[in-house]
Amino acid sequence: MGQISSSELVNGLKAKCHAALQEVMPKADVQGVPYALVDYPFYANIGDSAIWVGTRKWLEEHHGAPPAYVCTTFDLSTSKLDSLVRDGPIYIKGGGNFGDLYPAHHRFRFELVRRYGSRVVHLPQSLHFDSDQAFEDTKELAHCGGTLMVRDHPSFALAEGLGFEPLLVPDAAFYLGPQQRIGVPDRDLLVLKRTDREDTGDAISGVDWGGEFPMTWAYAAVKSAVREKRLSKLAAFDELTAMRVSRGFAMLSRGRAVATDRLHGHIMSVLLGIPHFVSDNSTGKLTAFGEAWTFEAGFAHRRTALSTITRAEAQAIAQ
Repeated sequence: MGQISSSELVNGLKAKCHAALQEVMPKADVQGVPYALVDYPFYANIGDSAIWVGTRKWLEEHHGAPPAYVCTTFDLSTSKLDSLVRDGPIYIKGGGNFGDLYPAHHRFRFELVRRYGSRVVHLPQSLHFDSDQAFEDTKELAHCGGTLMVRDHPSFALAEGLGFEPLLVPDAAFYLGPQQRIGVPDRDLLVLKRTDREDTGDAISGVDWGGEFPMTWAYAAVKSAVREKRLSKLAAFDELTAMRVSRGFAMLSRGRAVATDRLHGHIMSVLLGIPHFVSDNSTGKLTAFGEAWTFEAGFAHRRTALSTITRAEAQAIAQ
């Protein structure tokens, strides 16, 4: 690939998302058709919030309207969904929870697919299974029907093994489009490192973005209600994820360069045009995604461990 700007890369991947949805569900056929968007990230993960915000832009542009029904994994109401969406599509937010690493999300996926079958569209996912039995059990999802989009080649192979005819599609966060830094950098290297179940144990100090102030959800709900002049679940969801994504962009913007083992640390650094180092998480999804979509463009500098990065290297890529 020839040298391209980060904006060109981002816009190109955004266009691939658009083309994939057009293939699955032609825009002319779904304009104005009610739809559901489920698996809202109620937890404080900025990467999943970026996926939600990008997905909202993606689907609203395609359907010409916001979703008629939204929910988390723990407040699904099939009666409300049936009433509001009727025969329309049901989109499950993309991410990295297809498989047995996050059981609650996978159980939720089964519940939806068993009830709604081919109406379900799994938006771009990374697949991971620790258990052979879980993999075998998940073949039921393909048998029930529906569309599965995957974010990388290993996930594509797993999806085919399950019996799907998957589509290879970039992460929905690219629908946010190119972004500008927030504020002025105050350090040579900002290290964003996982502290959750996907941590590799790399011995380097850094920050993670999983926490937030208590009652942030309540603040977002009140703020959205004041703006909308009514209580709206969708508006509250959107307000909360927008706040999280802004916080993530601000955090990354503090570094003249970034080092991360988070997939969305990488993706959001690309959106911002910030030079950065990457090292994989425990499931390999960062490398798998980068090899499919972003590494060839040369914006990310790969390392086997973030702890091997020197200050001189960080200063060099930030030039």
